[in-house]
Amino acid sequence: MKKLLFLLLVICMGCKTSINYTQKQMYSFDSGFDTVIAYIEWVEDGDTQYRENANKTFGKFSYYNKLFDSFHDYENINNIKTINDNAGIKAVSVNQEVIDMLLEAKYFYDISYGKIDVTAGKMISLWHDAREIGMELNTNGEYGDIPNGEELEESIKHKGWDKIIIDDENNTVFITDPYVSLDVGSVAKGYATQRVAEYLVTENVKNAVIDAGGNLKALSGKYNGKEWITGIRNPNNPSLSPDDSLLTVQYSGDKSAVTSGDYERAFIAKDGKSYSHIIDPDTTYPADKYRSVTIITTDAGVADCLSTALFCLDYEDGLKVIEQYKKDHDNAFLEVVWVANKDINFETGNIYHTKSFNIAYTQGLKGKINIINDK
Repeated sequence: MKKLLFLLLVICMGCKTSINYTQKQMYSFDSGFDTVIAYIEWVEDGDTQYRENANKTFGKFSYYNKLFDSFHDYENINNIKTINDNAGIKAVSVNQEVIDMLLEAKYFYDISYGKIDVTAGKMISLWHDAREIGMELNTNGEYGDIPNGEELEESIKHKGWDKIIIDDENNTVFITDPYVSLDVGSVAKGYATQRVAEYLVTENVKNAVIDAGGNLKALSGKYNGKEWITGIRNPNNPSLSPDDSLLTVQYSGDKSAVTSGDYERAFIAKDGKSYSHIIDPDTTYPADKYRSVTIITTDAGVADCLSTALFCLDYEDGLKVIEQYKKDHDNAFLEVVWVANKDINFETGNIYHTKSFNIAYTQGLKGKINIINDK
């Protein structure tokens, strides 16, 4: 599943600051992960190092895309597709990054009640194909078809970590069931974003932000010492303009912000319903509890996984997942914003009621949220 995530960084395009910093940014349309990668850096006047830093960023994303790709083969690289192609046949030797990414996926499967399930590739593929056709039909004023119910039910039999053998010592992965396939779309882009950010830090890069298709990762605190301000899009009007955002949220430091929403890569089927790209592996259908869930935390891979997991979970179970993650990681910084339609109620005092939405948030964001539209 290629999950496109949607946050808008509220920044001043090309502006100068009182300390003579200028914002520079470069884009890559072919670094992989089915998205545009943006590299943004605040530099002192006359500094052109950002171009080299941007190219390092794009090169690293291209490298990780090849490793985690489940659709294409690459010369001299064993990737997710190689593992899938050898399901039921043999173990595949892979780079350590693939092993580490899969082990991280397994951890989030365990704490998310199975909502992050990269072993459900067969199920996700059925929806991927239906969505691609449905979106094309929608552009022509026609409606798509949802996957066949019997095929979805059959796909439940062909998933599960009991069918995946990871040999961390020998760096091999073996799928024991020939009908099981891995789809790491809920994990890979965020994992790659975090690894790229960590690499850039070792290269002494700071005052920079990576935007991997809405998966935002700041490499340090903001260049002027102030808080970052990120816009969360209005699900009913998901414009890219900052002025059209539903709300903004403030946070500081080297944080990541990721949103999973139902308003991108969705299609309308013949039953009149809109079906998003975020599949609940238990129901076999796209999750529809919320309009969006935003995670703000230090690790971009964590933010990516948890935005998907919490999108599929009831509010109370989502809180349990947050609690478990913090318990496992020394009470790490982790904050959440849920945006839901008016018929969804949250049992919390941390809530905003707008004309169209109920918006819940975790305690650490109290006083950090500003509703700017749909009041």
